[in-house]
Amino acid sequence: MKFSTARLAVTAGLVASLALTGCSVSSKSETTTSVSDGETTTTTTTTSENGQTTTETTKTDDTKTDANAGAQDVSQLKEYGIAAIGARYVLPEGFKFTEANTDIDLSSKSVAFQFADSDTCEGFLRFIPVEQATDVWSDSFLSDVETQAKEDVTNGGGTVKNVTRGEAARGDKKFPTILVEVEKDGQTMYMEFLYFSVDDEDVHSVGQLGVTGKDKDKIDAMINGFQVE
Repeated sequence: MKFSTARLAVTAGLVASLALTGCSVSSKSETTTSVSDGETTTTTTTTSENGQTTTETTKTDDTKTDANAGAQDVSQLKEYGIAAIGARYVLPEGFKFTEANTDIDLSSKSVAFQFADSDTCEGFLRFIPVEQATDVWSDSFLSDVETQAKEDVTNGGGTVKNVTRGEAARGDKKFPTILVEVEKDGQTMYMEFLYFSVDDEDVHSVGQLGVTGKDKDKIDAMINGFQVE
């Protein structure tokens, strides 16, 4: 699996909603117990499926998680890694994860994580499956997501004051961003989105990091939490 460098038009209908989507729920029956010494958590999971029962024990670092890690107290995590694509998200100071999905399936719409601070800032990372490799730098893609963002703001009772395209540089890679300035109830708010494309043989997906809040400095910090290894 890798970051896509393909230059193909966006699949019709790929416009990401701003609403946060809940993580998928497994159909398996699982019982999980965890014991932590403050630095390492030992997790034992007993799974029953189709009449078969299996038990798995894992040890995890309490300061970070991975998309394939075991169950953890997400509020204690400091970062979230997706080893398959060589990316991770490091929480800015003052933020906590409120949800973390440890079973990402790029063939279906899924939320990797959600996070927030004690004020009004919050964010998420999710994946949206597409039919073919997608060029997130193309004008058609960026125009589509801009249009959707404007519609969502209007439907939510706000007014779009400005939309700015930008980029986030991570080493030798760059990712497109869209900053939306919104006015609602006499206050200014900001929404910013970072996009990347992931491709693995027949599975194609667009990753969307979305953040929102009233403090522009916090918005910048939340976007900067996305890192490529």
